[in-house]
Amino acid sequence: MSSKHLKKNFSSRLPRANRGFTLFELMVTISIFVILTTVILINNSRFKSDLEVTNLAYEIALAVREAQVYGINVRAEMVDESYEYAYGIQFLASQEPTPDTNPPEERTFFDLFVDINGDGHYGVTDGIEENGYFEERYILRGQIKIKAVCSPEGSGWDCDRGSTDITFKRPDPEAKIIVRNTAGGGWQNVNKIRIVIESPKGIQRAIEVKSTGQITVLQDFVVESAP
Repeated sequence: MSSKHLKKNFSSRLPRANRGFTLFELMVTISIFVILTTVILINNSRFKSDLEVTNLAYEIALAVREAQVYGINVRAEMVDESYEYAYGIQFLASQEPTPDTNPPEERTFFDLFVDINGDGHYGVTDGIEENGYFEERYILRGQIKIKAVCSPEGSGWDCDRGSTDITFKRPDPEAKIIVRNTAGGGWQNVNKIRIVIESPKGIQRAIEVKSTGQITVLQDFVVESAP
């Protein structure tokens, strides 16, 4: 048997795994890697946004609780002036563009105030208003906005509310909640309210405040955008 024949016979018995990748196999492997990497990055981005909105919802709930504590206990530096005043939080809902080409108004803040005249609401005019004392403005981070303000309507929810004011006054821990429609009009008392926040990715969370003083963050309450 010749040495040439031996070499040829040995080569034909090499395992396929030792022959390396073909160009097609390499392209398939790279494609799978790219797809998996893209899916992981997208999921990670959504998880990060989801976590950010959830954390902010709890911070808003904490701010409402803070107003409740101020209203019941009265802040030390305000004792002489506001011992009998209620403390409140005002939320303004973002407005969609209207048919007459008015631009949208995105609300990325809410205000803590002292209710000077006791009517339960606060109108902001550069931080000065005859019926309220401006305390503090909270700015929402991460381009998150107040998507909607919703109040009970029959068996469902009316999410066309333009604003809500939630006030607390000692010695009662219960909340006084009033709302007003987007189109304006008078104020209406309700027994609970939901403030919906939304991230640029469309992730929403709702903060529910009841007149009993209970404050809850809801994960599954969603408000659809107007068509």
